[in-house]
Amino acid sequence: MRKISYLIWALALLYFIIYATSQPLRQAVNQNSSLAILHGGLGIIFIGGILGFILLRLWRVFH
Repeated sequence: MRKISYLIWALALLYFIIYATSQPLRQAVNQNSSLAILHGGLGIIFIGGILGFILLRLWRVFH
């Protein structure tokens, strides 16, 4: 289960790297509501993964 979570987070990271470097992809996301919803979902996964990683490390430090 942990490997699947890491894989999904890595895919979200890869998407945002491509999104940051691709002007056509940014324009497509701005013009298409389905892509905008996908973009938002991947953003939640990406930020949630970062926060989860930080919280896991803090928990391991204090326990």
